[in-house]
Amino acid sequence: MLNELFDKFRAKTVPADTSPLDSLSAAHKWVDSLQQMHEYEAHRQVVMLLSAFNRAKAPFDIQRLHILGAIEHYGSKLQHGLITQFLKNHADYKYAGKSLWQEIVAFYWQLAQAYHDLTSAVLQHKESATSALPTLVLRALHYQGKLIQWRYLRYELPTQHTWHTLHKLYRVAEQHGFARQSMVLKGSAYCSCEHVYARILLLHLMRPVGLKPGEIELAAYWAWKWREAVSLSRKFDATQHTHCIALSASLPPQSLNGHEVALDSIRYWGIHGVIALMEGMESNSGGNTKLIKLYGVPFADSPDALLRHIHTSLTSTTSLADTSLFDMPAAVNVSCGEHTILDELRNPGSSPNITAYYQATGHPGEAYYRLNITPDVPCKIKAHDLLVSYDESRTRIQTLAAIRWMEESASATITLGMERFGIDPQLIELRQVQDSAAPSPFQTSTVDRAFTAIAEAKASTLVSFQHMKHRYYDMREGDYIYRIRIQALLEQKPGWLRAQFVRLSRRYQPV
Repeated sequence: MLNELFDKFRAKTVPADTSPLDSLSAAHKWVDSLQQMHEYEAHRQVVMLLSAFNRAKAPFDIQRLHILGAIEHYGSKLQHGLITQFLKNHADYKYAGKSLWQEIVAFYWQLAQAYHDLTSAVLQHKESATSALPTLVLRALHYQGKLIQWRYLRYELPTQHTWHTLHKLYRVAEQHGFARQSMVLKGSAYCSCEHVYARILLLHLMRPVGLKPGEIELAAYWAWKWREAVSLSRKFDATQHTHCIALSASLPPQSLNGHEVALDSIRYWGIHGVIALMEGMESNSGGNTKLIKLYGVPFADSPDALLRHIHTSLTSTTSLADTSLFDMPAAVNVSCGEHTILDELRNPGSSPNITAYYQATGHPGEAYYRLNITPDVPCKIKAHDLLVSYDESRTRIQTLAAIRWMEESASATITLGMERFGIDPQLIELRQVQDSAAPSPFQTSTVDRAFTAIAEAKASTLVSFQHMKHRYYDMREGDYIYRIRIQALLEQKPGWLRAQFVRLSRRYQPV
């Protein structure tokens, strides 16, 4: 009898196991229990708990938001440490760097999902917690932006679904009247939903894919500093507006080229204020990099090259969707190297090629692809090489592309991150001229011999295997000679460079 009573008493007094998600105090105790763990392992525990939080799909209540905030606050400190390690060591520890990247992205993904789900829960139950909606939307946009930023490092562009989610979140902010309301984002940092959204749009227009991790982090920092120079408007102003975004679509920001768009969901904005801030920073810095630190890690390179890249990208009116959209087959044949590419453009099918397998792409209007090369094929491809791909008949060159990164897996399969430059590359001949009014060296006897380059059909960029130090050139393309002016050096890699140009005149002169 006494034993039975004791068993009943013990069953009532021994508490059941509690979860950190049960209450705010339980969450704080759980955080305290992680203090003695290694930073990386503690971070993994945070990501796992955020995953459990998202799987629960519980109805919204204010305590649930406070629990998420406590986990986010502690996890952000660990995230800061992992990002610092990544920026310091990613180049020296390739596989460890990949693990760090995966952890960093997982944290941002879980938080973006959590705040998005809480936003949806509030919108479904309009009568409750509407005061929390601005904070939820702001943080959902912020973490979506951080997730996009870190995925750029792995050549992962925002998908149509991602753009749809971003546009929908910003539209919620507009519809409920808090799009421009300044709120606390983190610590002493204040921001509005419009400015967080603008930062995402700016960073995407900077074309960060292919940049080094420190460069992307610095570009994101500048996008944060310049965000207030962007203001979205429903009414078109041809003197101010250079870009637009369609909130009802699933597309990235588009260049206007002076044209109004007949859609109710279009929001117009201009890049002029950002360019002015950038040029002011360039003139004041004098190339000084001593004060540039990212997560406490000094930025080792001169920022001038990155600023030129950003300036060219922001002011470019060339649409990738217009110049380089095509269907990538499941298997594609590629050749690489200067001499092979030039021989192939002169006589397609004359050189050996390698079969690569299409893996993934970003938005259909973008120009980035992943290709896999099997280990049984001898591969002489190097990072930053140029390559050409062929159509299915293997008789016509379909694209010219640059390799932005390479990765070897445990199975020895090589994955290439490839950026397409155009869908119809053509050989051209270039000769330098002194000024825009000089006679054409193609029509006069000159000691300067023409050198070969590659132009992209229907675009204003060219790829040269020779240094180009002059501003004016005559370009022979088929039966025409164009006088061109070099506007900007877009990039320079070992063995080749890419430049943007403008055609000034055209003269018919059969070969």
